[in-house]
Amino acid sequence: MSIKRVFIVMMLAAMMLTGASLTGAQAPAPTAAGEYTGVLENLQGTLLTVSGLTFDVTNVVLDDDVQWAPGVLTEISFTSGAGVLTANFVDDADDGTGTGYLIGTLEAIDGATVTVGGLVFAVTPDSFDDDVTYEVGMLVEVDFAFNGGLLSSDDVEAWGMDDADEADEEANEDE
Repeated sequence: MSIKRVFIVMMLAAMMLTGASLTGAQAPAPTAAGEYTGVLENLQGTLLTVSGLTFDVTNVVLDDDVQWAPGVLTEISFTSGAGVLTANFVDDADDGTGTGYLIGTLEAIDGATVTVGGLVFAVTPDSFDDDVTYEVGMLVEVDFAFNGGLLSSDDVEAWGMDDADEADEEANEDE
């Protein structure tokens, strides 16, 4: 597991426990955190649009070494609550467009969609691990793409399951 992902989950947990918000009392409490990489389309005031998704950048200091203009490949660490995307960190990126991941509480699930952090993702039965029973309230990681105005995911995992499985495998190898 990457250090970035551990940091994002720790930040999310602390914010959920305290009810804190990155943008003040008016913003919804975040229920998920993640990263998104895409092409900068527009930066106007406190709103940044990257590959179709718009983020509130009110409390972000943009790197002044980067010329922020349409076309710049951009990586954003963000939180989401009630579907509002709030950036915590913005930087130029090396690769990837219109893709990201989100870690948060599974708020709703049916045969065609899952909802995490107030964001609805289109899914298929192949998006899920067959060995897991997915239930509202569990922590999940959603790898997603944003294309044609639609958030979709081909990989929804119970978060932390892979890490526990890897630890078990390593313990068994040592025996």
